[in-house]
Amino acid sequence: MKKAQDIEHSGLDLAVIPRQWLHKGMNKISLLACKLPSLPSQFGLLVPNLTTLLLPHNCLSELPPTLGLLDKLIDLGLTTNHFKVFPEVICDLTSLESLSLHNNQITKVPAAISCCHSLNALYLTNNPIERLPLTIGLLKRLSTLSFDRTPRHPSQPQVDHSLPEWALDASAYVIRDHYQLL
Repeated sequence: MKKAQDIEHSGLDLAVIPRQWLHKGMNKISLLACKLPSLPSQFGLLVPNLTTLLLPHNCLSELPPTLGLLDKLIDLGLTTNHFKVFPEVICDLTSLESLSLHNNQITKVPAAISCCHSLNALYLTNNPIERLPLTIGLLKRLSTLSFDRTPRHPSQPQVDHSLPEWALDASAYVIRDHYQLL
């Protein structure tokens, strides 16, 4: 087995992550502004001990299903990529503590985000998200929530106003208190 190591690069022009960087001894991968269009389909199988994955300022628009196998991953940074849909595979990462998805085009956060039981920091600013799911209140460790309501683009669907008014702008603490009352 190879010795544990970290990979940190910026400004590379990568069509793919070099295979020799992906092995069981890898703990941290940080590739800033490397024009990376995707992750290998077997990514989660190749780096099972990964704890930190930082891929800001790349060209990612989706994540492979095998990413959900990374049960040691605690820090995932996907700021300023091309995500239009929240990658649902993230909801399989129950050890995840910090998730950054700033500056994408995500319109909705899935209710299954509550499966990320260890999440204590969630960064979602500069996405056209109008509201968060009520289930975010179930994240008992969440202490940092960065979210702004980016103005709705005319092509986006109308907001469903069937939720109570307090749910539109409520913090995770208010939502959590609501669930404790039930």
